[in-house]
Amino acid sequence: MIQLELKFPSLWMLLGFSFADASRFELCQNNSHVVGHWEQVNKTVKEYYCCGYDNLDHRHNIEKCGGISLTGLTEHWGSIRPQTGGHACNCDKREGRTTVNKRERYSWRPKSCELSEWNSTNFCNLLGNRTVVFVGDSTIQQSAHSLMNMIQVSNGGCADKIAVTRSKLYLFNDLSATILRLRPNILVINHGAHASDDGDMKAIFENMKKEMENPAISEIKKHLQVVWRSNNPGHVNCANFSSPEGYIFKQYSVAIDWYHWSDFPRWDEMAYNFSLEMNWRFLNLSPLYGRPDAHPGDGDCLHYCLPGPLDLSSILLHHMLRNGEL
Repeated sequence: MIQLELKFPSLWMLLGFSFADASRFELCQNNSHVVGHWEQVNKTVKEYYCCGYDNLDHRHNIEKCGGISLTGLTEHWGSIRPQTGGHACNCDKREGRTTVNKRERYSWRPKSCELSEWNSTNFCNLLGNRTVVFVGDSTIQQSAHSLMNMIQVSNGGCADKIAVTRSKLYLFNDLSATILRLRPNILVINHGAHASDDGDMKAIFENMKKEMENPAISEIKKHLQVVWRSNNPGHVNCANFSSPEGYIFKQYSVAIDWYHWSDFPRWDEMAYNFSLEMNWRFLNLSPLYGRPDAHPGDGDCLHYCLPGPLDLSSILLHHMLRNGEL
């Protein structure tokens, strides 16, 4: 069993949860899952088959992946066989398309509570007639494709109620138009890796606030729940790791950390506070800070290979539905 200490207590304290009060057998609530460890498991079957649109990767198996590439398609519903980008299939290409790879052999185990076991039929029953729309960049697109795949592979029946679309320039000044066009019941958003400093984050928040005040979406808002999904952590020198063991997320200088990945925990805290202000839910993926081993590599240490630890985002959405948080 791999023990891992994640070094972001300030965010956990902001969540207002006392772990001393929790029973290990209670369901996690209000993001109480964030303290725990990645536990090695004896997994023999892949969660789903990875179909990539990068470099026409889907053509390696037309039967499973479809013959038409989704490359450049910035908006679609899960009724389409979900191919995915961000080099998500690189790990499977290297280690085997159908085998359970190293990154898949760990499950997140919260220290003081339990997460609901994923079940696509239960997810769809809980979702009912509602729709879920993911808005953001390629990192949140990967979360959407994870959910679509996890529903489709076990015939959950509601993949066609899941959609994903890109935000224009990742500034969210088109958010109200997106809501008006797609009319979601649950909106999952994240700015991704497209901020350079705290000022960018504040500008994004201001754009979102302004867009949500647009009178044109006032009726839709009556039946809309918004979820801010925390960042996909990027890891400097991710190729040096083959497991979560012994990893501690570090603060690097800009000379090394060109993409400001070291700032992501602080920006997640800012997003959490903004979510409180807006009365939004917060989907906390901070356990991914301990998974430098699950990136595609070859220069990409931001996106994640699928299937893999990013599937935690789908598990947490299911858990929030089961808890009545959505």
